[in-house]
Amino acid sequence: KQWYQRRVRGSRTTLVTGPISGTLYLTGCINMRIICIARRVVLRNCHSCRLYLLTPTRPLLLAGCNDITLAPYNTFYRGLAGHLSHANFSVSKNLWDQPASPMCKEGDNNKVFQKLPPENFHLFSIPFNTEGTTTGLVNKLPHPYEESTARARERVNKWYDSVQKCDLSETQTAQLAGTLQARFHDWLETTGNHKEIEALIRLRDKS
Repeated sequence: KQWYQRRVRGSRTTLVTGPISGTLYLTGCINMRIICIARRVVLRNCHSCRLYLLTPTRPLLLAGCNDITLAPYNTFYRGLAGHLSHANFSVSKNLWDQPASPMCKEGDNNKVFQKLPPENFHLFSIPFNTEGTTTGLVNKLPHPYEESTARARERVNKWYDSVQKCDLSETQTAQLAGTLQARFHDWLETTGNHKEIEALIRLRDKS
């Protein structure tokens, strides 16, 4: 039995899917971040989207697509291994970076798609607790992307080490936390990501 998913005219949001054993169709998506595992991925009339993919077939970019950024799959959740098994999905092959597009002439792909530079690659954290045993990425990252995530982890670890070495008082720790929280809220407003936080809160309240 195959599963199909269609996303029509989405804009300015993040879409994360579990394993899709059939085809993921994306139509009319604008300025979206799409993180998916699918047997096949097809895009039509999509603009300024960033896709993090785990797929054993070449992504198909049809008419009307431009400024599509491609990257390897960058998230996990605890139930992912079980869902992969249920969908009979192997993660050994990932053709995320080998798209096919009838609009592209040889050597003229820049306006339609590009690969995400490794220095701009970040892991995505799913803010929900689920049952399962998966505790890390199920796909092997290409070396440049693995190096980028390792450098990011190193920067975070250095930050925590620096804070601990400062031996801050409770008051100073509270002031630092307040400053970080204020900067974070400023970043959310500047980037528009506060809308995603608000959507997550609505999902939590409904559950």
